[in-house]
Amino acid sequence: MKHFFLLALVVFPFFMMAQNEASTDKYIRIVGLSEKTLESDGLKVEFSLSEIPGNEYKKILPISMEEVRSEFNAALKANKFDPAKVVKDKLKNLTATNYGKAAIENYYIEVKSEDEAEVISKMKTEGFKISTVSYIFTSTADDYGDEMSIEAIQDAKRKANNIAKAVGKEVGAILNIEDMKNINSSATSRYAVKSNTQTISYRVNVTFELK
Repeated sequence: MKHFFLLALVVFPFFMMAQNEASTDKYIRIVGLSEKTLESDGLKVEFSLSEIPGNEYKKILPISMEEVRSEFNAALKANKFDPAKVVKDKLKNLTATNYGKAAIENYYIEVKSEDEAEVISKMKTEGFKISTVSYIFTSTADDYGDEMSIEAIQDAKRKANNIAKAVGKEVGAILNIEDMKNINSSATSRYAVKSNTQTISYRVNVTFELK
């Protein structure tokens, strides 16, 4: 009886290992990936215009907001930009905190190239100050979800076929698809400060039947 018990302890683990190995021969789980690089369509130049308070001690003459705007628009025209394309940033103006007495207004203008953005940023007019220059992306990761999910599944199937062939098997039906979606959340924004390109990735975990 003692010998039988010891034999059972030795045989049972091997039996369990054989069972587990047999079960994994019936399916294969693969990660499928799809990647796409998006290029910016232009740049958004955000800036403020502020009136200049007079200072008798420093011999600074006051410049009204109207004069600041007029000078800024003249500078735009001189650099071949259309002042009509300047947009007042209502949200920034609503939330702006002005600790001084001078009036401040926030605006932005969209341009086509870095060269144009640089021209605007170098304009020297009273009361004009650049706040942020960011790249514009008309398309984001959200616009490519359906397309990239299919590409990721196809990638998983290609990998599964290669692995199955190497072990003398064939890929059968899809048993399960786990949609991991976009793994670069920053690429869902239509604006980026650091780069004029954004790489978006889509991942799926696909389980295939093995025959």
